[in-house]
Amino acid sequence: MTVKRKLIGDKKGMVLFSSLLLVSVLMAAGMGTWIAIQNDYKITSNLRQTNLVFYLADAGVEWAKQQISQATVHPPRLADRVQSFSSGTFSVVYLSSTRVTPLTAKIVIRSTGASGISSQTTQAQITKAYDLADAAIVRNADDARTLLSEAVEDDLGAIGPYIAPVEEKDGKVVPGNLRERIRVKGLTIELLPVPA
Repeated sequence: MTVKRKLIGDKKGMVLFSSLLLVSVLMAAGMGTWIAIQNDYKITSNLRQTNLVFYLADAGVEWAKQQISQATVHPPRLADRVQSFSSGTFSVVYLSSTRVTPLTAKIVIRSTGASGISSQTTQAQITKAYDLADAAIVRNADDARTLLSEAVEDDLGAIGPYIAPVEEKDGKVVPGNLRERIRVKGLTIELLPVPA
């Protein structure tokens, strides 16, 4: 029994054991912290990449809006486009272009931003309204014939010659009847759900 008491009561290895236990706990805490930092870095990198491809897809929508606003054909018929940047690319696909009225068209586009292995797709419906602010007003038949001949010669295919009864009130042109009310508006966007 004296040997058992001596082993239990002897404290010679206690400092070494305590030191090893403390070092083990510190190493475990350090490794846990290191793993947490690595995971946070990966999450932040993924979030940054996701934001990047979203903004690339949004840039594609903005580019398409600019192209549609400059189009002279009604309804606009534009070619698909891929644009590359140092941080990634966007591709714009024109899915449909529909003439709604003689002065409006609806264009459905799909823009995909891509960088590395990440991609984001946005689909939008853009409405283009043609502005008649630069329309000419004539007061007699001879002036109307001259204006129509010039319009046919200069026709870019947007609308063509268009005759409508109008009146001038307070220096502004207003429709001459209810049927010819013209509402002028810019491009509008409706975000559409992207098919899976």
